[in-house]
Amino acid sequence: MEQTGHSNYRHQHHCSKCRCRHHCKNCQQKKQRHNCYCFLKYYDSPNLCCSHGATSVTGPTGATGAGATGPTGPTGDTGPTGNTGPTGDTGPTGDTGPAGDTGATGDTGATGDTGPIGDTGPTGNTGPTGAIGNFSVASATFYTTETTINQTGAAIPFTNTIAIIGTGITLTGLTDITLAIPGFYLVSYYFSGIPLTSTLLVARLDINGIPLAGSIIEAQTSAIGEGGPSLTNTVLVNITSPGSTIRLINASDTQVSHPTEVAAATSGSVTVTLISS
Repeated sequence: MEQTGHSNYRHQHHCSKCRCRHHCKNCQQKKQRHNCYCFLKYYDSPNLCCSHGATSVTGPTGATGAGATGPTGPTGDTGPTGNTGPTGDTGPTGDTGPAGDTGATGDTGATGDTGPIGDTGPTGNTGPTGAIGNFSVASATFYTTETTINQTGAAIPFTNTIAIIGTGITLTGLTDITLAIPGFYLVSYYFSGIPLTSTLLVARLDINGIPLAGSIIEAQTSAIGEGGPSLTNTVLVNITSPGSTIRLINASDTQVSHPTEVAAATSGSVTVTLISS
């Protein structure tokens, strides 16, 4: 039996003996029996009619055709943005830019604590000697040895002069020591005697007839009419007017007599020294 082809999934065969057509049992569902030799022989033998063998090996691919490459198709849509890549290495530092404008001055801060005292610096050079001041030296001492009675509030008369140094100090009228040069004078004075009706001996200085504050000196006797004590003192006097006078005054509240036991004994004295003018 020869195979003549497929038709609608049916294998049609021609019998080699009787040339009749029939359908193979393995190729179609419709079955038709007849008395054909090959049908009777082969219909129930599927291994002999239309048995399908194994698929053969695929043959080699044919050569590519020689036609021209077609035109490039249109550009596709842009795909989504990919993830950010890792940060690259830091580049080299650029050149320093120009200095900016100076900012406004800030508020002054609080004063800090005082620092420790530094070392003493070296001693500077000695300055030039100053001009010589106006200094005049003048001095004089006047005293008395009289035994006459001195009245209360009376000036003691001076009958003797020990020495006069310089100029400007003179004795006027026995009682007034006259100072011609204004300035500072050191005045020392002495007085002794016997109060006749009291037990208190007192003396002072008058400047231009006015009692000098702080110049009064006094001493107490043992009894009325007894031998009197001696008084002495030194004061600094500022004479402001030329021709001023100094007097030694009996400031006791009674007359004062002077003892005669010793001849020429001093009963009163004043020493005046100009120390600055």
